[in-house]
Amino acid sequence: MKKMLKKRVMSILLALAVFSVSLSGIGATATTSVAAEKKASMFDNPALIEELEKNHDEFVKNYQTKAYTELRINQSLHGISKDQFSKNAIEVADKLIANGYDAYIVGGGTRDFIMGQDSDDFDLVTNATLNDQEKIFGESLKTHPGPEGRVFGYIDYPEEKIDLATYQNIPKAFAGQPGVPEFDKTSLTSDNVIADSFQRDFSMNAIYYDMKTDELVDFHDGIYGIWKGIISPVYKAGIAFQYNPEAIPRALRFKAKYGYKFSDELETTIKTKGEEYVRNIDEYQKMNQTNRMWGKGYSYECFDQLCGYKVLDEFFAPIKDVFGVDYIVTVGNLIKRYEAMSAEEGEDSVDTQMYIACILWPVVKKGVDEGGLSFEESAKKTVADLEAGFTLKPYMHDNLLNDLGRLAKDVGTVSADYDGRMTNAIYVKEKDIAKKAITIKVSAKTLKKKSVSFTVLQKGYGKLTFTNKTTKKALKSKLTFKGTKITLKKKGSKGIYKFVIKSAADYNYRETESKTVTLKVA
Repeated sequence: MKKMLKKRVMSILLALAVFSVSLSGIGATATTSVAAEKKASMFDNPALIEELEKNHDEFVKNYQTKAYTELRINQSLHGISKDQFSKNAIEVADKLIANGYDAYIVGGGTRDFIMGQDSDDFDLVTNATLNDQEKIFGESLKTHPGPEGRVFGYIDYPEEKIDLATYQNIPKAFAGQPGVPEFDKTSLTSDNVIADSFQRDFSMNAIYYDMKTDELVDFHDGIYGIWKGIISPVYKAGIAFQYNPEAIPRALRFKAKYGYKFSDELETTIKTKGEEYVRNIDEYQKMNQTNRMWGKGYSYECFDQLCGYKVLDEFFAPIKDVFGVDYIVTVGNLIKRYEAMSAEEGEDSVDTQMYIACILWPVVKKGVDEGGLSFEESAKKTVADLEAGFTLKPYMHDNLLNDLGRLAKDVGTVSADYDGRMTNAIYVKEKDIAKKAITIKVSAKTLKKKSVSFTVLQKGYGKLTFTNKTTKKALKSKLTFKGTKITLKKKGSKGIYKFVIKSAADYNYRETESKTVTLKVA
């Protein structure tokens, strides 16, 4: 009886913790985020609102039989100018149109402009096939693989990448599913923008800007949803998540970011079957989708959503044995701490893996306190356990270990002789160029005869120098960057040199550390 009572009390406490930590909560009134407050002036237009309400009524009436309505809003009502899109997106669209093809911008760019925000997310869809695109853009068109064996094109400009896709058809996995209406196949072919809209996850991401007519085109009541602050799936959620389970973390991220509500159907589906669907997300997408939650100004809200809908441990498996009241409060406070630091010192001061370090922190601490492990052993074991079901890119793996070291120092739970570094990595922060010199700890085995390559965990640049301890003369060097790699080509005589980054700050540590290494020069 006492055990039953204790178990019931713990369940109540856990529920209260989730509720008290929550900012948005399950089924609660949507929070007011910065994004949600910045409503576009288009919603102040009574004529537009009349159109939206009329279309909404028709959409609801037809949903069970036709599942979509076609709403086209001209520029005089929506007020969005083509010039708001990037010059590169306009250039690609203009070339398609000049060659007789459609050109629509869909997804984040259109959604953000409707919300009255800036955007740099411009994806184009068209009825031009990949062969057609190659004829138009020639060698400028690059390709990358997509799901189900598809190949997508893109144009890689120096300042941005413009994705370009041929209209997609309704997913084959949906055919014959309960709740999926029967369509006239002749009207839903691969050269039809309506069919393409059914590939989208949520109605607010299925709004198209017609670059030919300057109209907003909406088949799924998405603009109405933005106006009302409601996130709705294009398909019934129970069907959509079977085909696309990674839409769940996307939904939670949008809810955290915009402070919107879920539609009743979406709310019920994630609440009752969210854990089951999340288990079907592959290891790469678990990383890819959750990594977009951190460091954008709403990290805590994302943590809150993951906890509130009880899916956090499906993404971060090592926490299963420590998740509870104390865990939620501890990790929530850590995330708030680093989010405040990021806001005060700039987002580069806290990398995205720090938020994962916060999530894993109680596991690492338990390994030290109860498992008899050293801090480094516990940190490495925890990260290895995470990677059993969660893909970490090499730089993320290194970053996460180093961030756990930083976290340990910040909360004062490890001895002073632990330097927090478990990998050989250079941290370069563009904002701190010319502020000070930092000496980087490296091991001799990382050095090659003619060149040395190091992973750069933050984009930036700096001057690298080697100074001979005996002669005090600097070794001449040439530094080059390519992607996430920097290569140092060395010229000089043999000797023992101190390795230093000049004019670039290590964003993990404020103090200067020194380390000498034997450098063999050919």
